[in-house]
Amino acid sequence: VDRLTTGPTGAPAPTGNADIAPWPWDPAPYPVLADGSHDRVTAQLPDGTTWELDADEFAELVAADLTRHPLPEHAPIVLAVPSAGDRYLDLPRKLAERTGRTVWVHSGLAQRNPDPAATSTVAVLHRDGLPDGTWLPVRPGLAPDPDDDAPAWHREVLTQPIVSSRTGEQTGRSFHQPAELVGERESYRDLDHMSFYVHWDAATNTYSGKLPMRDPGPADKAYRLAGHGLPGGLSLPLADGSSRTVDRDEATGWLRRRKSLTSLPQDHWVDLVICHSGAPGQGSAQDVSQLDGVLPAPFTADPLGDDALSLGQHLANQLRRTTRLSYSSQGVVRFGDGPVRVLATDAQGRPWWWETSHPEPDDAELDRLAGQAGFEGGTTPHIRSELLRVVRALKLVVGPDVQAADDFPALVAGAAAVVNMWFADPDLQPTGPFWPQLLTQVIAAHP
Repeated sequence: VDRLTTGPTGAPAPTGNADIAPWPWDPAPYPVLADGSHDRVTAQLPDGTTWELDADEFAELVAADLTRHPLPEHAPIVLAVPSAGDRYLDLPRKLAERTGRTVWVHSGLAQRNPDPAATSTVAVLHRDGLPDGTWLPVRPGLAPDPDDDAPAWHREVLTQPIVSSRTGEQTGRSFHQPAELVGERESYRDLDHMSFYVHWDAATNTYSGKLPMRDPGPADKAYRLAGHGLPGGLSLPLADGSSRTVDRDEATGWLRRRKSLTSLPQDHWVDLVICHSGAPGQGSAQDVSQLDGVLPAPFTADPLGDDALSLGQHLANQLRRTTRLSYSSQGVVRFGDGPVRVLATDAQGRPWWWETSHPEPDDAELDRLAGQAGFEGGTTPHIRSELLRVVRALKLVVGPDVQAADDFPALVAGAAAVVNMWFADPDLQPTGPFWPQLLTQVIAAHP
């Protein structure tokens, strides 16, 4: 695969550099060399005219040609079509599904080599200020659903597959303007083997020493989602240069359509390389009652209510997958001998932290938990709601991994007893809902 650059006349020019093709050479692949984009291919007709093919038409055309000219079963298809591996990969996925073959595609500008003598090579064009992209294999089984009724704006999101520099496989998805993917964010390809992070103090523009990055699951079972976020939502870049702010429900609907994630076994977890993915969806001031420790915590009027759920916790609930998130800004940075994750401090230089969100109990799990905790008389929507608040209080006070504790039902029963005493007290009941600080005080008084 030759590397090209833009020459003085604006035409592609050779750089003298080349890479070894990542696809198997035996059997020989079926190459497609054409103009096009992420959702279309321009076919050259014998009379010199062109025909714009959408993804379905292109897949049918290639399938018909392979029927007329059969190739060995394991021969892959190589698409030298500019940007065919960008966005949602619909074009190569439909082709892989229709032909039953692995399709190799490039997320940048792969094209026919302009050198007439280079008959056995394709080329990739480098552009200053824009990412080069990478090759990746697309296998059958991930084609979009034909009856998908996704909102129209989904098609306009600028999103790219994250491909591991170590395995060459897709490990997640980013959503950025192309120019943002040059520089530090080129290290997204190394996310699956970053084992350290540093704190960054914006006020002094200084970094801490490297700290170990502890994963909530095996690194090879992580799906990395990288882009811009804000408390309770995402900021998605669009093709017209604007961006769309989506709340956690819209973000969930968008992510649920990503088959690179939904096709994974349920033991895979989601690594949110997204700023503020752990911040409450409502409120951003500091809770002064929680400043007795070293680290501050985000404030929300009711930390146990549904409105306070962070984007990360909401995604964990809806996807039924563990997520890793951060309260503050985060990203990747080249540091010392290689790229590391970076986590911003607060305005006073105090470090924030990574956190893990496990899926909260669903209705069936809440019913089972109520029985284990000794609740009698069955469950109602109100009891489930109050029980979920108890679970959230325990996670805030004891830690996010409390759900995995063997004595979790007993802890729920004890916390629920505190809640019942709160509402049974004629002086406390009118003051409002149960507050986690009460549970903290009870635990402190009865160590």
